[in-house]
Amino acid sequence: MLVRLRQLKTAIVELADNIKNLRLTSSQWKQIDELADTLAKCYDLTLKMQFEDLTLGYFYRKWTGLKLILADNGSLVADGILESMRRREPELFSHPLVLAAVYLDAKNCDLLSAEQKEIAKKAVVELACKIKGLADEEDPDCPAEELELTQPAIEESDSDEDIQRLRYICFYPAIAINQY
Repeated sequence: MLVRLRQLKTAIVELADNIKNLRLTSSQWKQIDELADTLAKCYDLTLKMQFEDLTLGYFYRKWTGLKLILADNGSLVADGILESMRRREPELFSHPLVLAAVYLDAKNCDLLSAEQKEIAKKAVVELACKIKGLADEEDPDCPAEELELTQPAIEESDSDEDIQRLRYICFYPAIAINQY
């Protein structure tokens, strides 16, 4: 609706000369432009979130990117949307396995806070232990010390080897325990 209103601006301004109540001030046109731009960014993100192969890491990156755009915008509508997003975040991103999925996505793990990374690491280790326990009946106790993720190893790495190791541990725990 706002896009169409902007497209018809010239015609509306011409008509407004003949109809008193139809006239919009330059401030009102500016508000229409800002509102349309703000909503367009939200709409574009909504379309991107409908991909069939959407990952939690991609979702998290786009979510945090939209928050930055809205915070920078500063309009009342942008602030309202931003506040709604912030209220929704605990429901979306508080589960440890969601954080683990973002953390294991090498392209997006940098978006997590140090606290979120610790929660994610713990979730990965617990998941690997559970999988290991189910996969190996002879050794139901998971040697968690072998799976511990040290902070320096992850942050000092120049490659994705540590992330690949984590993925391998999650998906192939019986083999990974012996290999790593």
